[in-house]
Amino acid sequence: MTCAGAIQTFRLLDALVGWDVGADPDDAKGLTGLHAREGITLMPDDPGAIGADDLAPYLPPPWLAPGCGPCEWYLATPAGRRGKEALASRLLRLDGCSCDWKPVWAAHCTALPGANIAALAVSGHRIAVADRATAQIYLIASGGDRVIATMPVSDVAAMAFDPNDVLVVAQHDRDELLRFGPAGVALAPFAPAVPQQAKPVQRIGAGNDGSIWLAATGKNGGTYRLWRARFGDPAFVPARLSALAASRPATSLVNAGEDGFCIVRTSASATERCCYSRHGRPIDPGTIASSPSARYAQLGQLLTSPIDSGIPRCVWHRARIDADIPTGTVVSVAVATAEAADATPQGQSANKWSNFPAGVPHPLDWQEVSAPDFLIRQPPGRYLYLRLRLESRDGTATPRVRRIRLDFPRATSLDFLPAIYRQSPDAADFTERFLALFDASIADLDAAIERAPALLDAGGVPDDVLPWLARFLGLVLDPGWEPARRRRILRALPELYRRRGTLAGLKMAFRLVFDVEPAIEELSLERRWAAFDRRSHVGSVRLFGRKRARAQVGRSALGATVVKSYGDPALDPIEALAYRFRVLVPPLATARPLAPSRLQALVDSQKPAHTIASVRLGGDGFVLGTGSAVGIDTAFTPPPAPVLGRSGNVRLSRTTVLRRRAGAGRAGRGFAVGMQHLTE
Repeated sequence: MTCAGAIQTFRLLDALVGWDVGADPDDAKGLTGLHAREGITLMPDDPGAIGADDLAPYLPPPWLAPGCGPCEWYLATPAGRRGKEALASRLLRLDGCSCDWKPVWAAHCTALPGANIAALAVSGHRIAVADRATAQIYLIASGGDRVIATMPVSDVAAMAFDPNDVLVVAQHDRDELLRFGPAGVALAPFAPAVPQQAKPVQRIGAGNDGSIWLAATGKNGGTYRLWRARFGDPAFVPARLSALAASRPATSLVNAGEDGFCIVRTSASATERCCYSRHGRPIDPGTIASSPSARYAQLGQLLTSPIDSGIPRCVWHRARIDADIPTGTVVSVAVATAEAADATPQGQSANKWSNFPAGVPHPLDWQEVSAPDFLIRQPPGRYLYLRLRLESRDGTATPRVRRIRLDFPRATSLDFLPAIYRQSPDAADFTERFLALFDASIADLDAAIERAPALLDAGGVPDDVLPWLARFLGLVLDPGWEPARRRRILRALPELYRRRGTLAGLKMAFRLVFDVEPAIEELSLERRWAAFDRRSHVGSVRLFGRKRARAQVGRSALGATVVKSYGDPALDPIEALAYRFRVLVPPLATARPLAPSRLQALVDSQKPAHTIASVRLGGDGFVLGTGSAVGIDTAFTPPPAPVLGRSGNVRLSRTTVLRRRAGAGRAGRGFAVGMQHLTE
């Protein structure tokens, strides 16, 4: 029940508060999710079944395997016939730079002539290929140039590499999973054995935690059931898709079937969906039919116990339903009132609902509505009975009801009108119902206004809303920023605006965007105009500009100075290097190459408009002296291997030191460049 203060104005029905289901088991028939925050749905025909499209990103079909590179995939085409010609399976590869499949072997040098590939698995620089024609599993280098090992295994259903590069193989006719080491040596079979409910194994995968996942055909065609076990466990246990997602990262595969499959390729600028046939030929995404998902019962009903308003002869006001209603499904709510909590059931349900209880009031007393928001038009009564019905026409989809809100007693704008509008009961009832339409719209607007501050909460809005929120705040988000960085920048934006144009603000911007602490030099502080301190020496500084800096009548040499028509020559010592600064950026931790233009663009967006800034990215090494900045150029990393020559990274010059290696022989042999030895 709803816990509230002394004055109650509404009741909630949901998983947190409770659905107030009656004591009869049939009061919640054909439904599930009464205790789930996601809401009530129709009962699935096969609980725990997973649709093929939902499973594909985590467990691809046996003839498709992700590679180790970004967007890299391997595909085994089906064997068949073209007229009288027999067509062998081909092994194709899709790299991360194009949408075109390329054969791993040329037609004249294939490693598996006449192959009929049943399954693939990829790990590192090795590809495991199960061939039905030879009843062998071939361990092949990823380049396809050589066969590392062969393993005699027949009737392979699926296979996968575990985190230790051990190949796990499932067969159609065996209860155990075979295991082979990195060199193809047979190991002890996987324990536990494959359960009878998991046969035949359709797909197999390995989790990052060392678990092995099996997918078997579900009760309905096109659905799957998951099983999970670790090596040494007593048995495989049923598992859910959420556990698989936590154990094994999703791939870019979005759906896969006998009529084709689709892979999503995401770049900084766009997301591309590439679809192919089983032979690797590009096809239209519309030609790939969606795989059937879990099926549900077609009818489900919930009857509540009497809901007490605590108000005798209460006029119930409004009912609002928070639900998702896909196409082909229906959600209907019926309400009835009574003054007593022990009303006697009357009548029976008709037509398709005859197998469900009719509820406490008479069937003709129910006010049934399919709208998500409606005015309750029932006689005054302290108690309200509610009936919720969910329907699915073909059982392929289910509605989902998350919450029902019941408002009472009736309160409309009629209370603020003169009493003359309430003198006639019939006129008062009509006016009340008429004004309730506008009151509902105004209440929705008030609720939207109350929630408006939440739209500016960078930590609470979905990722898709972040670009809109950034534009609202006058910020353009870089497509390469991950959602966590975007949220961090948006939360810090008010403080960043307050400090904009200051040294602290510029350093803060670099910390937020690049995770580095820059050093900022104001060049005007380093000019040598009358700079007398412990670092200066008489004769090394000057009080005025050189005579050649600008022409001055009677003071400059004719033909040796520059004529400048702007500014006061007397202010040259003050204006030299004024409004100029340099930003020294240490080596960036990101592995992605970063254009210096992005650093300069960030500085230009945060600096005062009248200043001129330059950016220097460190990390290329340093030379002790005035030309190095500690913390900027001091990146202590192993030097690259030296290669002497025109195309190498080492050349004989004044920065190269040749020395004889200890114990070396005659001259010309055993010399070293720096700390690296060069030998003939």
